Amino acid sequence: MHRAVYFFLATVFFFSCQSSNQNALREIKELEYRRTVDGTKFVGWLNSKDPKVRETAVESLGRIQDTTTISWVANRLSDKSDSVRYKAAFAIGQFFSTKAEEPVLSFLPYEKNTIIRYKLTEALGKVGSAKSFPLIRNAIESTDPNMQQTGAIGFALLAYRGYPPFEYANSLSSLLLSTNDPDVRWRCAYGLYRCGSLSEFKPLIESMSFQDPMTRYFSLKAQAAIIGYLRSPSAKIHQRTELFQNTAKIIYSNEYEILLQQCLQDSIWFVRLAALQVCEALTPAKLITEVKSLCADQNEQVRATAIQTLAAYQYPDVLSFLNTIFENGSDWREKGIALQQLARRRPKEALNKIKHTISELKWPATYYHLQALEQIEDQEATRILQQLAESDEKAQLTLVLESLANRSGVPISLFLDKLKLYDPIITTIVAEKFARLADSSLVPPLVEAYGHFTAPNDLEPMLAILSALDSIPHPISRSLLEKEAQSPYSSIRKTARKALIRLYPNYQFAQGPDSLPTTRYHFPIIQNNFQPRVRFSTNKGEFIMVLFTGKAPITVSNFMELVNKGFYNGIYFHRVVPGFVVQAGDPRGDGWGGPGYTIPCEYNDLFYERGMVGMAHAGKDTGGSQFFITQTPQPHLNGRHTAFGKIISGMEVVDRLEIYDRITKAELIQ
Repeated sequence: MHRAVYFFLATVFFFSCQSSNQNALREIKELEYRRTVDGTKFVGWLNSKDPKVRETAVESLGRIQDTTTISWVANRLSDKSDSVRYKAAFAIGQFFSTKAEEPVLSFLPYEKNTIIRYKLTEALGKVGSAKSFPLIRNAIESTDPNMQQTGAIGFALLAYRGYPPFEYANSLSSLLLSTNDPDVRWRCAYGLYRCGSLSEFKPLIESMSFQDPMTRYFSLKAQAAIIGYLRSPSAKIHQRTELFQNTAKIIYSNEYEILLQQCLQDSIWFVRLAALQVCEALTPAKLITEVKSLCADQNEQVRATAIQTLAAYQYPDVLSFLNTIFENGSDWREKGIALQQLARRRPKEALNKIKHTISELKWPATYYHLQALEQIEDQEATRILQQLAESDEKAQLTLVLESLANRSGVPISLFLDKLKLYDPIITTIVAEKFARLADSSLVPPLVEAYGHFTAPNDLEPMLAILSALDSIPHPISRSLLEKEAQSPYSSIRKTARKALIRLYPNYQFAQGPDSLPTTRYHFPIIQNNFQPRVRFSTNKGEFIMVLFTGKAPITVSNFMELVNKGFYNGIYFHRVVPGFVVQAGDPRGDGWGGPGYTIPCEYNDLFYERGMVGMAHAGKDTGGSQFFITQTPQPHLNGRHTAFGKIISGMEVVDRLEIYDRITKAELIQ
């Protein structure tokens, strides 16, 4: 063949293959975002000659998380391509099922690539059981610091999932005390925190003197967990054991109080916070003055935690101190926390304070008053909540209805009136209340309300109503259930069919239609190497985050679109858990809101270290606009929430954020 002709045919073949592979990649992602497994196609892609196609197929199966495909992913653990095996090692952990344990145990001893071995060891933490303990111990006892880190996290995740490797906790504590690597140290402390082994209390105390603050933080978290257990009713059966008595001697010793006092004076705010949590569990009398002083700490989250810790002390002067904070405090949140704690100890006194102050307050300053009222089981408290249910502020109304839904003596007419607002969140609360009442007279208004919602944007109230109808037999509901049993949205179809089977056991179903996606996933394409930055201005200052497009392209594109629309301007940080996360992105301000649609989760291998940005959700594929920022490492979130950014400037501002601080402006700066 003439050389020019050969070159031409080879070029045509090359570009046709490229085009075919690009089409395959697009189709894989389409099925991923639709959460659909086409067996024939995926098997073909997993055996493609192009490693990029195999790699993408494995990644997508890990995000779809259909456990029937575990063996398909496991087959790629022997792939000749390192990149494919790496993706398979991560993906198999994403099933979070012990069904995936055996393949990992089988392939891990023979994997030569060190990075992939790390990922397989990490996967054992997500899918393993007691069978995985020896390999986790081997990782901890290795001489490779990276493997030690991975083993410690694997140990922690096993314990978090209900498989605590108690018999190997001493390996972790030995490593904690012997290593000089701070990244290994804090992971060991984190593992002991998740395990909560009494036998390792002494090594945890020794680690309180280490220079790295994250180790001190997690050591204290572990101590608080162990002390909480020691003082719980369930620990009484162990009180006569030598281990229990020796540990008790330590925690009630003067030496331990001195160490705690030093930690309460630590230069790092989250270490002081963790020390307060130990004091809350132990209530050491000699440290009450130190706890009181932290109610005026320079860090807002420490102050809030100190008030809560102080309330755990059963002393009369503590109530006087809380009263002083409520009466004379300058910050409504600290006053509110004091009120909330008073409601637990002196409900009638707290109720009287609420009656005299709540009319002067507007949302969100009423937040802690509502929290306090929820704790007071009193007719007067119920009456005040009913008055507050007349609010036009949706966030306040949501919290009030959640409280009233669990109380007796509230007229059903109140809930029927609120059902007519056709608010998706309020409807969900009311429908769940009606399901418990099982009153057939409530079916017509539920069916009528159902017609005001459309899928997929209103799935939550629609599913709540269908579930309520499951509990209340009524002829009016049958036609609705029969119609929705053929819904193109699988969650609606399954819920309606479950209700029909419960109400009419011999009911026969026709073949359902193909399922439509419930999430929005068509967004402008952004180049993987582009890492946009977003500046958030708040009432506490500014912080900047970088977004990782290559790891979560849909999530980043959605986030950028919302920022450009001004969606986040004026929105509150509606959830703050000191030392854990701060969360924003809900236009309602009650934790239930979003942009009016949901996006698919894009689970990836980013690690939730301090300052990571993740997508909040109420279940897989229910995220949209709410995001959180971690204040300390949170490995249990790895692979469970889409990580898509990191704070690169202004973390000190994030550390000071309190509930209902406000975002004044969010803007792209690159």
